[in-house]
Amino acid sequence: KCIYCNNYTRTKVYEEELIYPYRIMYSPISRQIQLIGTDANAKRIILLTIEKLSNIRIATKDNLDDEIFKSLIQKRKQDKQPIVLEIEAKNNAIERTFMQFSNIQKSSYYDNKRNLHVMSLYYYDFDEDDIITKILFLGDAITVISPVHIRQKIKDTINKTLQLYE
Repeated sequence: KCIYCNNYTRTKVYEEELIYPYRIMYSPISRQIQLIGTDANAKRIILLTIEKLSNIRIATKDNLDDEIFKSLIQKRKQDKQPIVLEIEAKNNAIERTFMQFSNIQKSSYYDNKRNLHVMSLYYYDFDEDDIITKILFLGDAITVISPVHIRQKIKDTINKTLQLYE
C-alpha cells in the first residue's frame, strides 16, 4: 500500500508526498530506522528517515503495481559489480566493517595467504554515497578493490578534504 506523508529533510519540507514503501531497515551506526520507497512516478528510489516523517496515512487509491515496483528496484541493484573490500585485521576493522554494513547484502571470506578478509557488498545504486561515507569512516584498514568508479569517488573525496588543509 502506498502512503501519504510529510517528510522533512535538511533543506526541504515535502508535504503530502506520495510514497510507495519497499523496505524498512535499521542502521546501528546512525541509530535510525529508515524507509526505502519510490515516489509517485516510480522514477527514483528514496531513503526516508522514519523519525522525520509526520502525518502518515495509507492512501486508498494510487497504488503502484507490485511487478512495476519490483522491476524498478531490481534495475537499481548493483549485483553484477559489487563493491569489493579488503579488510586488514587491525583496530577492530573486521568487526567495525561488518557492523557498518549490517543492513547490506554481502559475502565474505578469509584469505589465509594474505591474512585479510575480503568482503563483497551487493547494493542498490541509491546506497552508494552512504557506503562511500562508511568506507571513509573505516580508515586505512580498508582497501576498495573494485569497482573503479567507487575507488575514484573515494580518491576525489580525500583529495578535496586535503585541499582544505593545504
